[in-house]
Amino acid sequence: MRLAWFSPLPPMATGIADYSFELLPLVASSADVVAVCPRPRRFRPVRTPLGVPVVTPDRFAKQDGADANVYHLGNNPYHEFVYRAAMAEPGITVFHDFVMHHLLAAVTIEQHRDAPQYRRILESEYGAVGTRIAGLRERRVATEFEKFVFPLSGHVARASRAIVVHSEDARARMAELAPGVPIAIIPAHGGSPPASVAGLTRAAARAALGLAPDAFVVGHFGFITRPKQPAAVVGGFARLAAAHPDAVLMMVGADHTGGGLDRLIAQHRLEGRVRVAGFVGLPEFYRYLRACDVMVSLRYPSAGETSAVVARALAEGRATIVNNLQAFAELPDDVALKVEIDEDQAASLGEHLVRLAGEPALRARLGAGAKRYATEVLDPARCAEQYVAFAAAVARSPRTVTMVREPARGPATQPPESLAPLLASLEAGPMTHAGSAVHVDLLYRLLLRREPGEEALRSATRALAAGETTWAELARWIVTSREYRELELIEGTLARLRREPGPFRIGEDGGFGPDTTERVVEIPWAISRWDGAGRVLDLGYAFAPRVYLSALTALPAREVHGVDHESAPVGSLRRTRADLRALPYRDGSFDLAICISTIEHIGMDNTRYGITGDGPGEAADAATLHEIERVLAPGGRALLTVPFGRREDHGWFRQYDEAAWSALLRSSDLRPEAEDAYVLEDRGWRPADRRTLSGISYGDGVPAARAVLCAELRKPLA
Repeated sequence: MRLAWFSPLPPMATGIADYSFELLPLVASSADVVAVCPRPRRFRPVRTPLGVPVVTPDRFAKQDGADANVYHLGNNPYHEFVYRAAMAEPGITVFHDFVMHHLLAAVTIEQHRDAPQYRRILESEYGAVGTRIAGLRERRVATEFEKFVFPLSGHVARASRAIVVHSEDARARMAELAPGVPIAIIPAHGGSPPASVAGLTRAAARAALGLAPDAFVVGHFGFITRPKQPAAVVGGFARLAAAHPDAVLMMVGADHTGGGLDRLIAQHRLEGRVRVAGFVGLPEFYRYLRACDVMVSLRYPSAGETSAVVARALAEGRATIVNNLQAFAELPDDVALKVEIDEDQAASLGEHLVRLAGEPALRARLGAGAKRYATEVLDPARCAEQYVAFAAAVARSPRTVTMVREPARGPATQPPESLAPLLASLEAGPMTHAGSAVHVDLLYRLLLRREPGEEALRSATRALAAGETTWAELARWIVTSREYRELELIEGTLARLRREPGPFRIGEDGGFGPDTTERVVEIPWAISRWDGAGRVLDLGYAFAPRVYLSALTALPAREVHGVDHESAPVGSLRRTRADLRALPYRDGSFDLAICISTIEHIGMDNTRYGITGDGPGEAADAATLHEIERVLAPGGRALLTVPFGRREDHGWFRQYDEAAWSALLRSSDLRPEAEDAYVLEDRGWRPADRRTLSGISYGDGVPAARAVLCAELRKPLA
């Protein structure tokens, strides 16, 4: 089998260069592999891994292709050539970081001043929101935080034949971005020291670095950036230094804080106690590592990365402290101590350091656990075998291959109980105006199942701070609101349907949900008609109420997918961004399609949702219905709901009358099996003959639609 391994190599200043340099000879023991890497500088070649030829990207393009191209993507500019190659010829993409925004911003708008390309990438991934983010960065008012919020990984993931990640957290997030693309979890191997320092002892390492033999040495390795929490690291070390005058902090890595690190050191009066080494090569890296007693690696916000530094520290048997976050949270508790991101990180880190300095037995237990974990999980030869096996499976069957990760041992498979400290801190903290925004947000999310709007948050916070209202009054206002009563009715109806399965019905006398929106009818009507469908597709999920999405994802269906022009995080839903008039699914993919109050918006001006209509309204709904028919399997069903009554164009949606609805149905071969109309009167919703609704306008004295049509359509078997 022939592999092309696209990756930076030493002396490029990225940990992935060393990662590939170490792994490639092991991969070459069971596969024919060529490394693809440009020259880092004109007169400085890359180091060649033992037994592995290295070619530049332009030379590789002229050679015979490989059975599989393996693209190692990291989140810095050294990986630009990997990104270009991965987008030009899909292969196996190895995401060493979940977030790719830093890389793409660097190689477009930041380094090459190519704002149009940056804008195109953001627009393709996030639509109108992406356009606004690109505009902010063009005007230089955006911050680094947006890069974590908008990771820009989706287009790369979806273009891949297969994906490799290093953690369960990354696998779950990638599966949401690229449903159907095979994903393997191959841990980031622990690595081994170069031969020149393989036999170096702790005492010799300290002597070479001018450290006292008995000093308690804390290490912080890697680029020093704000997400690495230098304030917490230096602040935590200050607490240790106060208790242990011989303690030393070694910060090994390029300083990207713009002078902030020096100010932190001076602020805590730690000059001489903190040594900043800058970027070092791998032999020097191990010299520092072997001199350390403890390794610290904090990340927030996280780019979804695993850390080669942490893997090397574990392989060396170092007691390690990490954030209880994403991939780092998966480390077993007998391997690493953890710091919660929602507590005082400096205080927590300082507490861990003081404890480790005073308890040699604890350091020894963590070190032994780390070494055992590295041997069992992070062994380089084992990781190389997994790469070759996965690549062979992809080459044989690129569209159907799957790979199951070997179960990790013990606590690594258990989700961390990270809510406990947050709940404890909220319970202990006084609900004063100083923290009111957080508590207002929690009230809305818990009681209304949504976040508050910006104006609601501002006005509630302002009223609480001024003493114009109280927490009890705010809670009472929420639970007596129309929105809360509507939510209560929907949840109660869905609970009854779970107890007594069957199609949702309303009696002829009505009286169901006075002064509510059509959601109280549409949601239970659609959920009650799931009827055992195996593969379910929801169209227009991104702005759907959480109560509906919770019920949808709780259906015991084999797969539940969601597609929308925009993106939103929804638990286990397999989400895809697409125009509903051009669904990115094969013919006959689904048994059931659900489209609740969505088809009337297609092609209209939905700028209020961050979407601009780009097609004639009269044809857009028919094009969507045709796509629904196409992706349904023969005999599959579609559940549609629309506002009904007088034919009206409201700019951002249309309301159907009998003629418009009949014309829409004629645009496809889907045939009605049930068409239930409901009208809202003073006493509440009741069934109606839709022929009597022709004079009803939308919003005529009611919160939303005055009448709604719910239709179950079926695709013919042949």
